[in-house]
Amino acid sequence: MASRWRALIHVAVAGANLGRAIARRFGTADHPVALISRNRDKLEAVAASLAEEGTTTGFYPAAPPTRRR
Repeated sequence: MASRWRALIHVAVAGANLGRAIARRFGTADHPVALISRNRDKLEAVAASLAEEGTTTGFYPAAPPTRRR
């Protein structure tokens, strides 16, 4: 039996416009998508909308680096 390889697509700065469009494009091609953004609320909304469309998503909030003084 031949295995089917699927790439995991990583979308950084997964916002409501370009990030969502990129994730949707690869999701419709049956690739799982990892979304990364600083805004957790927007990130959850994008992930939920993609999941409703059938895209397998994971989302990961990213905190900006802290400055040391």
